[in-house]
Amino acid sequence: MSDSDGAADATDAESADETAGEPLADWSVADGTAITEGQATGEVLRSSEPISFYGAVDLDTGEFIEEGHDLEGSSIDDKVLVFPRGKGSTVGSYVLYGVAQNGVGPAAIVLEETETIVATGAILGEIPCVDGLEISLDSLADGERVTVDADAGEVRRVDSAPDAGSADDAGDR
Repeated sequence: MSDSDGAADATDAESADETAGEPLADWSVADGTAITEGQATGEVLRSSEPISFYGAVDLDTGEFIEEGHDLEGSSIDDKVLVFPRGKGSTVGSYVLYGVAQNGVGPAAIVLEETETIVATGAILGEIPCVDGLEISLDSLADGERVTVDADAGEVRRVDSAPDAGSADDAGDR
């Protein structure tokens, strides 16, 4: 690596540090940490709330059934599920595995921080999972299509959401 390459890498790292935690409208690839293996493409379904899969997701349909949660009534089936972190019972790992086995689980998972419940469920269910993105999860808008490449530890934007200007508005799911 030449000195000029090193300087460019340092500048890129500084830029990433300055934007971490803030929503970015214009991004194409976001680096993170691979939790599992695999790749999947799907529409983003984003929650600002932690998720407990036990008692929150119907095993047969993939419908989010936790009353009062911002995803209540939404289907996680074949979505890129984006949320801060898991919570609750260790049984949640088996619920996540169960929805994957029943063919109604998420295509992939993206989190701020993966704890053992979600990590175990994603591993058992063979669901690509990435956390710790260099951009805020708010930069991922409901309905936009992304590819989660857990092998590379990154998320790539495929298509922006039809109404990407209102990433804070969950709208109809």
